[in-house]
Amino acid sequence: MHARLKRLAEAEHEHGAAVSRIRLSQVNLARRVGVSRQTLNAALSRLQRRGLMRVSFRMIEPTP
Repeated sequence: MHARLKRLAEAEHEHGAAVSRIRLSQVNLARRVGVSRQTLNAALSRLQRRGLMRVSFRMIEPTP
């Protein structure tokens, strides 16, 4: 799941440069990744607890 999220973030571009944030609702992101919203939410929660991701309203980004 983490690899899919990373690839999705890398696919987003601003001014020709890869950006690291994903600006989608969890429902839309779950559809794009191919899992349920509940599965995505659980995975994001685990990643956030491990300090790998920061999750907020319609925004997911890796921690520095």
